[in-house]
Amino acid sequence: MSITIIGTGLFGTALALNLSSAGKSVTLWSSRENISQSFKSNQMALFENIKLIKVSDTLTMTESLKNALVTTSVLIMCKSSQYTSPFLEQNSLLIKNLPIVFCAKGIDSENLLLQTEIDDKIRPGQVNAVLTGPSFAKDIALEKPTALTLACNDLKKGVLLQ
Repeated sequence: MSITIIGTGLFGTALALNLSSAGKSVTLWSSRENISQSFKSNQMALFENIKLIKVSDTLTMTESLKNALVTTSVLIMCKSSQYTSPFLEQNSLLIKNLPIVFCAKGIDSENLLLQTEIDDKIRPGQVNAVLTGPSFAKDIALEKPTALTLACNDLKKGVLLQ
């Protein structure tokens, strides 16, 4: 399974590190040049230098969303709820039929919708899921015992996403 993660904050980066350590092919997407340049220099400090990410064959980063999605089979969205609607509206053609796993808590303050409700409105009938804790990004990155729960609107896809 090839995974693209939108969001290079603590949680998105922690998921990328953990999933790539488990042998999954992961691409992080960031439009922020300083993040991309740091990553491309072959290491990026995470959590105040607690752990360094080493670029590997299974973990890459790109500033091009189009390139990130070429071979991906699932999109993990680790951006705030306020970012969901504009992102999906601007990129709906690129992400078409991809299942999206949403990781942010809260609702969009403008339209008072959850991320999955926004997705249902913009991409009706598409698979979406929610990944939630209790967990902390630091514990995920350091591969400490933690628990996450996945809820999906499609049982078969939900089993594959686990």
